[in-house]
Amino acid sequence: PFLESGLDRSCGLIDLRPIPSRLKYALWAPFVKRAARKEVPTDMHISYFVYRGGRELREALGVPNLYGGYVMLLDKQGFVRWRASGSATAEELSNLFASIRKLVGH
Repeated sequence: PFLESGLDRSCGLIDLRPIPSRLKYALWAPFVKRAARKEVPTDMHISYFVYRGGRELREALGVPNLYGGYVMLLDKQGFVRWRASGSATAEELSNLFASIRKLVGH
């Protein structure tokens, strides 16, 4: 929905894909990256990351489930201003886009 929202992409979008173990990372990372190249628009490849581990990052961001999908809105200082998981309702998307507009001054 973010890509179709018409919002300026300069506010940033980062896609993180954690892989929990060293062995799984060695086996899965090439496949995940290759699949992402097909799914993610070319101009967004620079902001797509596959990383190993992640417990510390998940804890810092308040993301308890390794296998769930999360969306977070961070301000310029890196503080999480909005967070959600699962499929978004129309109201949640509306709140997210309003928050983005407020943070980028539109």
